[in-house]
Amino acid sequence: HMLQGAAQSQQSTKMDARQRRLEEGPTLLLYHQTSEQNASEILRTGRMFRGKDGLAGGGIYFAATPRETHAKAHQKGVILEAQVQLGNVRQVQDQLPGATFRGLQNEGFDSVCILKRQSGHEYVVYNFDQVTHIKRFLAR
Repeated sequence: HMLQGAAQSQQSTKMDARQRRLEEGPTLLLYHQTSEQNASEILRTGRMFRGKDGLAGGGIYFAATPRETHAKAHQKGVILEAQVQLGNVRQVQDQLPGATFRGLQNEGFDSVCILKRQSGHEYVVYNFDQVTHIKRFLAR
C-alpha cells in the first residue's frame, strides 16, 4: 500500500501545483458563442465541457472579444461571457492538434493560446473548473 499512497500524494502534489498556477496566472474575461440550447444548459449547470476537437484538441474555446466569436464559433446564437483562469499558458503560432488536459498538465501547462488567427487570439482550456462566472453577454 506504500506505493499506492506515494502515487496518490504525487497526484495531490500535482493538483496543488496546478491550483497555484491557476491562482497566480492570468484570469481573463473571455467570450464563447454557442447555440441557444447549449447556452441554456451551460447557464443552468454553470459548467462548460470540452468539445471533441479543434485547432488545439478537444477543449473549451474562447475569444477575447464578443465580435471575434462570430468567426470562431461552430454553433451560433448566444454569446457567453466568462472568467477564465488560464494558469500557465502554452502559446502556439497556429495549432496544437491532439492537445489534452493530461498532456498539458504533464508539461506544466493549463491552457493554450493560439496566436496566429486573423480573428484574434484563441484561448483554450481543458477543464470546466477554469471557467467561472458564466453569463449571457448582452451587447451594450
